Formats: sequence, C-alpha cells, structure tokens
Amino acid sequence: MFNVKFDFDDWPGSHPNDEKNIQPYNGSYFDIRLMYLQVFPGEDFAPDAALTTKDKSKVYKIKYSVNLLGQCGMYVEKGTDGGENIVRNEDVNLMSLAEETEEMTIFDTDSIVDIIEYRWGCYANSFHLKGLFMNVLYIISFILYVKEGYLEEAGEH
Repeated sequence: MFNVKFDFDDWPGSHPNDEKNIQPYNGSYFDIRLMYLQVFPGEDFAPDAALTTKDKSKVYKIKYSVNLLGQCGMYVEKGTDGGENIVRNEDVNLMSLAEETEEMTIFDTDSIVDIIEYRWGCYANSFHLKGLFMNVLYIISFILYVKEGYLEEAGEH
C-alpha cells in the first residue's frame, strides 16, 4: 500500500549489481522523476554504469519503488533558494507509533521493513558497534585488573 513501484524512461533500466539499495529522498513524489542524480549520486549509480562495466554478461533489471510511509512521520523538507529547512509532521513520530503497537504483523510489511533497514544502516548500526567496542574494552580492562590485583597478588602470599 505504501510502496509505489514506478518506471521512468529517463532512469536506467538495467545494472550489473543485483543487490537491493535503499536511498533517502525527502522531496515531493511528483518531482522524483527529475531527481535521479540527486537520489543516486556517485559513479556506481551513473546512468551508463551498465554499459561501462567489464563483465557485460550479467545485467539485471532495476525495479524502482518509493516508500511513502516515511512521509507519515516527521520529516525535513529543504527550504527553497537556500532558505531554512522546514520540519513537517513534527508531532507524529512513526517509530514511536510502531513501538506502541501490539499488532506484530505490521513488522512483516515491506514498508516497515525498508524503513527499519534504512534507519539501522544510517544510524543504529554505528551506534551499537561503538557500544559493543566500549563494552569489550571494559571487560578486557576488568579482567586485567582482577588478574593483576587479585590473582597474581594471592600467589605471592
């Protein structure tokens, strides 16, 4: 319901990479057909990437879709002519609504899965990796402290 599939003639229809890719887009759904280079920046997504690849034997069809569920929550819209960004739906938080629900089947929908995957990749993954690193560092230092302070000292007495 919230995932809208589309196909524009100006956008590439095939690419040598068959992996799923999620890109952010905060503009209007009606303007997206003109924004390919803004949504997919970089050489990997260049419109002629499929033509310049060395292995031309594997080229896959691209399926484009837009997840409109993200616009139900708070989002930031870029200001026009370099002006200030505008915050929309500030009182609605999609993740808080998902957290409070008791309907577990909504987490099986493609729209919610895509939003969670995108937010995990952008924000939560690095946050939790830093926490893991700090906890491992703490455990190692605690083991060394106990070894030096208690185990080796007990052997001397």
